[in-house]
Amino acid sequence: MPKNITSEVREIILKVKEFMDEEKRMQVPIIPLSKVYVRVSAATGVSERTVLNIAREARLVEQGLLDPETLKKSPKKRVRTKGKIEVDEYDLQVIRRKIHEFYAFKKEVPTINKLLQILKEEINFKGSRETLRKILRKNGFQFRKTKNNKDKEQAPQQPTSVPPMVPPYIHTMFSHKSIQS
Repeated sequence: MPKNITSEVREIILKVKEFMDEEKRMQVPIIPLSKVYVRVSAATGVSERTVLNIAREARLVEQGLLDPETLKKSPKKRVRTKGKIEVDEYDLQVIRRKIHEFYAFKKEVPTINKLLQILKEEINFKGSRETLRKILRKNGFQFRKTKNNKDKEQAPQQPTSVPPMVPPYIHTMFSHKSIQS
């Protein structure tokens, strides 16, 4: 029953074949026979360090110090887990209410740090800044830059109904410009 050969194994086989063909053409070893690991590294296209590691693992399997199955397995990619902090609907409503309190009562823009501090005190929120930011983004809140992040943003002021007076010399400036053109 033939085995499935991956593309990586096929590449290594072709590299070994090319290495052997080159030695056949030259009728002498390219690398001295005494340097086994260097020859294997050159023939397979794998680093010498990797060849040494694989040989060491094989030696440990022969001695019975290592399970043979570990030699066959390649390292797996780590699976990232989702955030461990789940927020129920009640806590989400509290977070939403705290954000609206910042605007309505404190008359300031809420920041993640300020909100996190209040939530830790009031509902014993155990997450970090990034966790809170992800929860807010997931639930429809958006972050915007303010005009000046260092100063507290003031609540918008009501526009006055009376326009400011225009000094009389501005009118004369405009009239002189129209005459010159």
